[in-house]
Formats: sequence, structure tokens, C-alpha cells
Amino acid sequence: MKELENQLMDRLAQHPALFFSQLAATAGVSIDQLERLVEALEGTSVLVVDHPSPDPHIHADLRIVSRIFEGEPQAAFRNADRVWQAWVREILQSHRCT
Repeated sequence: MKELENQLMDRLAQHPALFFSQLAATAGVSIDQLERLVEALEGTSVLVVDHPSPDPHIHADLRIVSRIFEGEPQAAFRNADRVWQAWVREILQSHRCT
């Protein structure tokens, strides 16, 4: 578990916030493995921010995992919010309901 934790924290050092599925894919772990690890680290090393879908036609895991650097949960929240805002902008520019 410690090796997986180190791998996760290395990924989040490179990208301070990632969607849950992106983090699992880049770390090469299953969603189940990542969920167990994130649950153990949540509140101390990582912050998880969940968002409702901005469109009823989009069915996706919209949780964002953000690293808490040196006890700075507000910075972690801002990093997660940047990822979310960029994703929403991209969706609104390209997605059209039919």
C-alpha cells in the first residue's frame, strides 16, 4: 500500500489535481484500489471534491482528487476548482444537447 501511496503522491506532485479516473489511469491502478487509498488519505494528504454533472446527458465520475500541500486545504480546493472550471469550459464549448 505504501508503494501505491508514493506513486499517487508523485502523480499529484506533477498535477496537483486530477479527475479520479485520470488519476487511476495515470497511476496504473484500478478505481477500487484508488478508492481505498484515497479514503485512507482523505483530509490529511488529499482532498476529494465531487461535482454534479452540468448536463443530464453526461454520466461520468466527476470526482477530483487534489493534493494537500503542507496542510493547505484551501490551496488544494483551488487546484481542484481550476481543473473543474477548465473541464466545464471545454464541455460547454463542444457539447451540444440534441
